Amino acid sequence: MIAQFPARQWKWLPGSSRRRSVKTDSNVKLVNDLICNQEGQLGTSKSPQEIARETRISHSSVARIAKKDLQLSVFHRCEVQSLST
Repeated sequence: MIAQFPARQWKWLPGSSRRRSVKTDSNVKLVNDLICNQEGQLGTSKSPQEIARETRISHSSVARIAKKDLQLSVFHRCEVQSLST
């Protein structure tokens, strides 16, 4: 025999969720500085993994900071065919 329980409705209260410890203002500024220092300089671009290694922040957190806080897109590098003239 299975007892039936009334359906529960969960309500999230402000401040009741898990705290994000990586998305601090200093980390956002650090990622912004590393990304923006690459503009206009050929051959100096860094992937989220390289920035993560340098800052000791996970690459998913670096990508999240770039997308949500800095409104940037993260692209994957891929080799393409060379064009002949």
